[in-house]
Amino acid sequence: SRNSAMQEALRSWSIDATLDRSLAQINADRTFFHRAAGRHAMLMQPLATDLSVVQHLNLPTILAIYLPSHPWPKYLTIVGMEGDNVLFATAADRQPLRVNRAT
Repeated sequence: SRNSAMQEALRSWSIDATLDRSLAQINADRTFFHRAAGRHAMLMQPLATDLSVVQHLNLPTILAIYLPSHPWPKYLTIVGMEGDNVLFATAADRQPLRVNRAT
């Protein structure tokens, strides 16, 4: 999930989304994201905030989602926000999934 989330963030900037295979050896997710971003001349900045800050920054955002049945996080990439809709990257058809913030 972290590979696809990082690839979708890179694609949203029209950057080659090929990730170095050595990144797969990294166990710590934070280290993975820092190194993956750095290899593409990007920065990774952790945020603990609400969606209004993400909307204000107007940058692709990778969310860590913790599910009750999993001890490790799943990652989703926000590629945009339009009004009350959050646009999540989907690898299936490249069309963003629109989710209303109120739901």
